[in-house]
Amino acid sequence: MPKKNHRATHVKAIRLTLGYGFLLFGMVGGFIPILQGWIFVAIGLILLKDHARWARRLSIWLRRRYPKARPTFKAAYKKIDEWLNLAGLS
Repeated sequence: MPKKNHRATHVKAIRLTLGYGFLLFGMVGGFIPILQGWIFVAIGLILLKDHARWARRLSIWLRRRYPKARPTFKAAYKKIDEWLNLAGLS
């Protein structure tokens, strides 16, 4: 019987929960003028891009659709990867 990697399962569950939570918070933020909802949606997409095919495709489409924002996308990916490494969630 193969041994399951519980750490990988927990990391995936945490990233999915955070990703969908940020997406939900971003959608709510779209209706509340004080919150910048698009920031939370972007963070959610970055967290989900490794685990959800639709998020990866949307992320690729956004990078192609807005080529001038490509450096911003790269910086955001790098920063979130750094945060995930610090938290042990990469």
